[in-house]
Amino acid sequence: ESREIFEKIYSEQKGKNTLEEGLSLKFLGNIYMRYFDFKTSERYFIQSLQVFNSLNNQKERANSLNNLGTIYKELKEFNRAQESYESAITILSSENDYIGLNHVRINLAVLFEARNKYDLAEEEYSKIADDIKDKELQDPELEANMYLGLGNLFFRRKRFEEALKNYVQANFTYTKAKLRLGVSLSFINMGIAQRALKNNSAAIKSFNNAIDIIEDIRGDISLERSRSTFLEDKIFVYEQLIGVFLDDNRVEDAYETVERAKAKTFIDMLGTKIVGEEKYNETIQGMIRNEKALSLEIANKIDSEDVAGLIKKRNILLTEIKQWAPSYSSINSINPVTVPELITILGKDLILIDYFLGSEFAVAFVVSSSGISFRKLDARSSEIEDRVRKFRVSSTGSNMNILDTAWQDDLAWLYKIIFLPLEKDLDPNKIIAVVPHRSLHHLPFNALVVKKDSKNKTMPQPEFLIERYKIIILPSAGVLKFLNNPLHKNNPKEKIMICANAKYPESWNELKFAEEEAQEIKNIFPNTVIKIRDEATESFVKNSSREFNIVHLATHGILHPDTPLDSKILLSPDDVNDGYLTVHEIFNSNIKTSLVILSACESGKFSSFTSPATKQLPYGDDVVGLTRAFIYAGTPFIISSLWEINDKSTKYLFIFFYNNLKTQNYLNAFRNAQIQLMKSDKKYSHPNYWAPFQFYY
Repeated sequence: ESREIFEKIYSEQKGKNTLEEGLSLKFLGNIYMRYFDFKTSERYFIQSLQVFNSLNNQKERANSLNNLGTIYKELKEFNRAQESYESAITILSSENDYIGLNHVRINLAVLFEARNKYDLAEEEYSKIADDIKDKELQDPELEANMYLGLGNLFFRRKRFEEALKNYVQANFTYTKAKLRLGVSLSFINMGIAQRALKNNSAAIKSFNNAIDIIEDIRGDISLERSRSTFLEDKIFVYEQLIGVFLDDNRVEDAYETVERAKAKTFIDMLGTKIVGEEKYNETIQGMIRNEKALSLEIANKIDSEDVAGLIKKRNILLTEIKQWAPSYSSINSINPVTVPELITILGKDLILIDYFLGSEFAVAFVVSSSGISFRKLDARSSEIEDRVRKFRVSSTGSNMNILDTAWQDDLAWLYKIIFLPLEKDLDPNKIIAVVPHRSLHHLPFNALVVKKDSKNKTMPQPEFLIERYKIIILPSAGVLKFLNNPLHKNNPKEKIMICANAKYPESWNELKFAEEEAQEIKNIFPNTVIKIRDEATESFVKNSSREFNIVHLATHGILHPDTPLDSKILLSPDDVNDGYLTVHEIFNSNIKTSLVILSACESGKFSSFTSPATKQLPYGDDVVGLTRAFIYAGTPFIISSLWEINDKSTKYLFIFFYNNLKTQNYLNAFRNAQIQLMKSDKKYSHPNYWAPFQFYY
């Protein structure tokens, strides 16, 4: 939203060389920098610098140069970064702006530190300390940032005692100035130093103090003035705490911290947007709106004012909301399921595998009725991500080459790393519930290769994981607290709604076999109601879904990686609805049925597979948005796709599925349909055809 505002201002001021034009360009640069699109950000900062040069606005010239320094540092163009910072310092020195000058010096010191020029970094910090003392500079943020930077410098030099001393001083200064983000960051660094000094109990206390502050904040917060105090990945502190707990063999605490981290990620995805409030009466809706308004106010003031009173007021509201609207509270607060609760919920039928991919280690937890265990995976998260990306880019969707058999090696490697080490704690007679993390959201677990086929060189037919286990995917372990639908139920008289080939916008092609698929399903279940083209309206889905056991949407989807709540399923418009069923609308809907099937283009992947800016896999946790939305709306089971489906093989898959459904429950019918499809034709043994769909619960 802020990007749209500044783009509008810029379009109105473009070419006028006004202060408004320059500021709008600067703020657009900051926005793109937050999304790691550094090249676009660089372009805006250069344009802003040109405007401020023409206006002879020295302060804003220096700001733009400082921002460019940060961009060049991120792009590893270190000489250009140094030149930009030094130019900003020269300008601010001529303006006698010693506070601004020394904030830039901190960035320059961080740059020297990144280049292993520790002596030069220490010189910059000494200059800052001298200016604070000699010029009697009254800027507690500057002073605290200096101590924080010195602590980092000493830590890099493995002088951990000195590092901790500076982190403590930074923490004291931030606390005195009531700068809560700085307090949080200094607690994190204190914990890291304490961990290096083998003082795990102190480290745990420091990390928990940091997390308490982080969890008071909804959405992404950044400090524009000094990038050295910007906590870019808040999940890092959770990873540190998980690591300490595992070092001390406190497995339950480590696992509950994993779930806490995932809950925080989901809440940050929601940000300060209101989702799911329309299910409640006006009184509760008013409470929810007040809570979100307070969250936004806290977010806007967190780096500049004391917000303790606002946080206390907001937390009282959250407690009241939890009492009257527990399901809303489940997606809008951090209240992870405990291990004893989970063991009780899992019972004798389910075993849970919960993954965590951190920057320093990757770990999997296995929870069952007999307890909890964990295994650190024998590969870095980046290696796992690379393999997932390689499989997805080269072997699925429109990129797939049927004669390229590299997928077998990729899926065999992934099986060996992420699943095989856990099998001693698994039981093939039980249902395996998998909670993915980050890049693993993009992986079809059913397709992991257990045993490679060395005989068929062109079209291998290996043994897949689906042939050994019944696997379901969970968006989080916590959803199990709100799901009590049996996995073993079947209904030979299922009532089914199918919407196919809705009235798409121009440039969207019809799914060639969707209507044939719908008619075949009606032949199997005569109660099926089919809506095609103009009749496949968003209004019909919203208003009539409760009348059916299964809602099957054979249509397209539009993905919005930056704003996943705006991702949508394409249906036909009418006088009431626009035909775009968004994730946000699903949260607020009453699409309460037993099973939703999304045989749409990339329906489960409601985040772009690669970021347009970085060309990297996104963390993937926003993929849970779609499944969480349907679960919240009242639908316990979802089948959806990870990549662009083959229309013809999808038709065969669901004919198998609905035939099986006469005598089998949803999970067994779906699993057996996938196996039947892969065995029906050598061509269909390729995972591209049978494995795009996942069974979510």
